[in-house]
Amino acid sequence: MTPPRRQNTPQEQTNQFTIQELAVITESVRQSSEYSEKRLSDKFRDISWITGGVVVVVFIAFVQMIVSLFQINNAAYQDYSQRLEERNVLLKDYKTQLEENQRLMERVATISGEKR
Repeated sequence: MTPPRRQNTPQEQTNQFTIQELAVITESVRQSSEYSEKRLSDKFRDISWITGGVVVVVFIAFVQMIVSLFQINNAAYQDYSQRLEERNVLLKDYKTQLEENQRLMERVATISGEKR
């Protein structure tokens, strides 16, 4: 004699799936996870392209800034050296004129000494 079968509660009935239903659920979860992995890898690829682009742009801006600093320094040095050369020429002219004035003063002193 077999024992009488116990009736399943409604909660137990909803928890029971057939093998085919479990296979369908498993396949659906697998496909959804593959889809999520693909979307996630696509997003990471997009983010890496954007990040790479930003790095390249920042590098180019940095190089451009360094080059422009060299140009500014070069222009400033050229201006400084030109002004220094002009100053040296003026200083040389002043020295020659000072020497000439000293010679003239000596002449005047000798001439005025002779007249006395």
